[in-house]
Order: sequence, then C-alpha cells, then structure tokens
Amino acid sequence: MEQENKTEKETVSQSSEEISDEANATDAVDESPEEDSPQGDASGRMQGKLEEAYGKRDELQNKYLRAAAELDNLRKRSVRDREEIASRTRANIIGDLLPAVDAFRLGLQDAQNREEAKSVVEGFAMVMTQMESILGEHGLSLIDATGQPFDTSLHEAVSHEASEDIEEGQVIYTVRTGYKLGDRLLRPAAVVISKGSIGEEEQSED
Repeated sequence: MEQENKTEKETVSQSSEEISDEANATDAVDESPEEDSPQGDASGRMQGKLEEAYGKRDELQNKYLRAAAELDNLRKRSVRDREEIASRTRANIIGDLLPAVDAFRLGLQDAQNREEAKSVVEGFAMVMTQMESILGEHGLSLIDATGQPFDTSLHEAVSHEASEDIEEGQVIYTVRTGYKLGDRLLRPAAVVISKGSIGEEEQSED
C-alpha cells in the first residue's frame, strides 16, 4: 500500500514538472515576439534615416549642379561683356583717328602732284602705308566703292552724275573713304552714283 502511494506521488510530481516545463516553453514562445519587436523598430528607423540621407544627398547634388551652371553662365557672360567693351573702345578710338587719317591721305595725294615735294612724298607714303597696316591689324578695312553697285548698307550717296562709262546705279568715285571694323560698319563711304549716259538720262526724262 505504501509502495503504491509512493508511486502515485512520483507520477503526480512528474506530471507537475511536465506541466511546468510546457508552461515555461509557452512563456518563452510568447516572449520571443516581444524581444524581436525592438529590433524591427530599429531596422525601420535605420532604413528611414538612410532614405532621408539619400534624399539630402540628391538635394545637395542638385543645388551644386545649379550653382555650377550659374557660375559657368556668369563666366561666359563676363567674357562676352569684356569682349564687347574692348570692341566698343577700339571702335571709338579708331573712329576718332579717321579724320586725321583722311587729312593725311588728302595731303599726300595733293603733294604727289608737286614735283618739288617728291622726296618728301615718298617718306610720307611709307608712313601712311605703315599706319594703314597697323590699323588693319586691329581689324580696320577700307570700303572699296568705286565701280561697285551702290549698296545702302555700305555707301552713302552724296550726288548723282551722268556717265558714259559707268552704268546707272554704280559708284563713279568715292568722295570720302568708308571703313569697316571687322564685320561692323564704322563709317559708310560717301560716293557719287552714276545716272547712266546722257542719252539714257534724256530718255528717262521723256
């Protein structure tokens, strides 16, 4: 009898231990999600910070690219402004010199008709050639109008004359030399334009 009671006690004790182990196992299973939850939150926060950092990086990169483009445009505009100022200054200086060049050329042409001034003329002719060469290096060029069709963009008509040799509408001779500075008209050539032959002029009047 005593032996049976002892066996029953052992059985009950063993059952209690099994129930306790199962309960502990259940608690461990129930607690595991609670332990994993902080790790999930940390991973989410890390992902969010990474996305925010990438967003700031893209924003800064766009700002940098815009600033670099603006700086390049500013540099190009500055170069254009300097070139325009230099060109305008050069045109003003050369334009102021043109009356003196004209006077020098007219004086030289008059002196060439004087035999006693022949030796002096040769020296001044060399100076004139040198002056034109220097101005040419800075982009100045003469407008050769004589014998050319009248061009309103290059010529300025001061008179019309009848001519047996020059067709109507063409330049007979130049009164004042015209100049260009590069592609820019500095001063139009003052010219006399042919009205054609006298016979053509009479026919046109009829």
